[in-house]
Amino acid sequence: MNMLALSDIHSDLRYIQTIGKELVTADVVLVAGDITNFGGAAGASEVIEELRIYNRHVLAVPGNCDGVEVNHFLAAEGISLHCRRIDMNGVAFGGLCHWLDCKKELQQGEPARDGYGLIESRLKGADQIVLVTHQPAYRTKMDNKHGHHAGSRETRALIERLEPVLAISGHIHEAIGTDQLGKTILLNPGPLCRGCYARITLSDDSLQVELCHVNR
Repeated sequence: MNMLALSDIHSDLRYIQTIGKELVTADVVLVAGDITNFGGAAGASEVIEELRIYNRHVLAVPGNCDGVEVNHFLAAEGISLHCRRIDMNGVAFGGLCHWLDCKKELQQGEPARDGYGLIESRLKGADQIVLVTHQPAYRTKMDNKHGHHAGSRETRALIERLEPVLAISGHIHEAIGTDQLGKTILLNPGPLCRGCYARITLSDDSLQVELCHVNR
């Protein structure tokens, strides 16, 4: 399965056309939050529709610069991973935005849980899991901001419990790269608003990640 990971677009569309050929050939495009720069649903629509020119298979979580309106748009489009699971080609995709609750995602009769408990219950037991969050796991290379760890303890604990094959995050623009937490490969593809993204190839027995920059 070929995936393209993007994050921190911040309503900056200038690089999307540049990577258009790669978007076209991906099986799925994953967006790890900050789709807009406080642009609301209209801003999210502009970004997502630009991506859909090249690839209709887009899955995303909102970030701290997006908010509830953006998640409502993503959910209405059927592409939100916030406290949701979407299966594709034998891979279970799911995620959440640390700053939003998941009350509206609870199904009738489902026990009340916070977002972390809800997405864990939905992804648990899947053969291959790809977790997409905006905030990175605490005390990893993904959350290192000028020597200060600015990640989420809850995200780290969720990864340690679920053991996804891959956990994609953004938020910390300076923390581009990969790391490993137990069995899980961690990835921050870097901000697309600065031309950064990542190619991912996932099979039954291997995972390859390549960090990319449109100016390199």
